[in-house]
Amino acid sequence: MSNDQSYIKRPIGYVDPRLRRPPGAWLLVGLLLQLLVRPAPLHAGNEMPVPVDIQVPLLMKILSADRALPGRAGRSLVIGVVFQDNNRESSATMSEFTRLAADAQVSGSTAMPVTIEPVRLEKLDALASELAKRKVRVCYITPLRSVDVGAIIAAADSSGSLTCTGVPEYMKSGVAVGIGSRGDRPEIIINIDSAREAGADFSSQLLKLARVVSKGGDE
Repeated sequence: MSNDQSYIKRPIGYVDPRLRRPPGAWLLVGLLLQLLVRPAPLHAGNEMPVPVDIQVPLLMKILSADRALPGRAGRSLVIGVVFQDNNRESSATMSEFTRLAADAQVSGSTAMPVTIEPVRLEKLDALASELAKRKVRVCYITPLRSVDVGAIIAAADSSGSLTCTGVPEYMKSGVAVGIGSRGDRPEIIINIDSAREAGADFSSQLLKLARVVSKGGDE
């Protein structure tokens, strides 16, 4: 008699354990797809094509797909929102982001509450120490004027912060995670090199939904 056991009858709905995926992974994909198919009308003349009220929940789902985040953040996640006090759009974005993320939570294998820290951009050479002092692990960059975004990224990197933004143009400077648009839909943009350098480990499910770029160009 053959030793092949493939003929054994299985109960209805049986799934080979080798083919199973963690239920959280599929849930994350479903939630992300719901957000990505939501219309996000372009804002003519605006640096951020996707409104902040769509960016915030999308960003929380993106962060939930970072498998290394619990190790970097601990029991709670501090998101620093870098803004210019004398820049109307920047200040308004900070206020709206802070309001919308007030009760936010990053889900995943280890759910963690989110604390928002507005970080007023004054002296670039003091930014790294300010981010470190506040224990910022994710640095959201608002629309800025006359500022070297690369210097902000360097400050965030030295303090152990993952950079993200709703200004797609800043991705050219090396921001790790961006939210832009394709047609009338939101688009996730991930600079895989910058993300890895910041210690992020995004799931393959997220990377399949995103436009992945590298410091040398699109992958």
